[in-house]
Amino acid sequence: MKQLVCEKCGNPNLIRQGDIFVCEYCGSRYYDDSKDLPKYIAPDLPVGYEHMLERGKTFLKLKDYDNAYKAFKVFADIYPYRYIGYKYMIIALSHNFNNTDPPEYVIKDAMEKMKKVLEDGEKEDARIFAEKTAKYLEWTEVCERYNRAEADIKATRQKYSVAIEKKETDIRNGKYMLLSVIMFVILAVVMPYIWGFFAALSAFELIVGIITLWNAGNNIPYIQNELNEQTKKLQAIEHELETFDFKKRK
Repeated sequence: MKQLVCEKCGNPNLIRQGDIFVCEYCGSRYYDDSKDLPKYIAPDLPVGYEHMLERGKTFLKLKDYDNAYKAFKVFADIYPYRYIGYKYMIIALSHNFNNTDPPEYVIKDAMEKMKKVLEDGEKEDARIFAEKTAKYLEWTEVCERYNRAEADIKATRQKYSVAIEKKETDIRNGKYMLLSVIMFVILAVVMPYIWGFFAALSAFELIVGIITLWNAGNNIPYIQNELNEQTKKLQAIEHELETFDFKKRK
């Protein structure tokens, strides 16, 4: 027989205990099937760590996702060769696939680790779960674009409000300037010896008043167009979100 090496941690020191071999380092167990390499046996969980798995599931039911993740993380750290720990870590991180802003890199790391430790009987379940997770991450990316689009609309509406307020102020100031022209003309008639001064002031106020009224709110149509385009973009993203049906496959 070839020297036995643990599939999970690479330790070459496997101790025979009756019909099985046990890894001294990680505790993995193998059947002695009278071939070159024994068959791996999923280990029985110590009571304390089995409790961590159940504890995490309880936190999930209570929607306490932070504590659920911590429990599953402890389980996965102790048993890095058990795919179930990584699966539940992802469920906790994604808030059962409802969190629109998850730590994507942590989820992808857990997915990679999960794929490396799959047993034959677990591969189909893991494949379905991986497809659902991939769809979920696509959904979160669309949700992020939706939030950015909403923020853009909010900023544009604020800019529109400021523009409306400025337009009202410009119109008011323009009217005051035109009234000043009338006043300066009257003063020029009453005090002809300084009519030149009042005539100059009248001309200045008239020009400024006309320009102010002309320019009042001239940027509002551009802001309205910008707001219309952003609204169309948001509606398109809303439609895109409606195409995701991964939640139906829980």
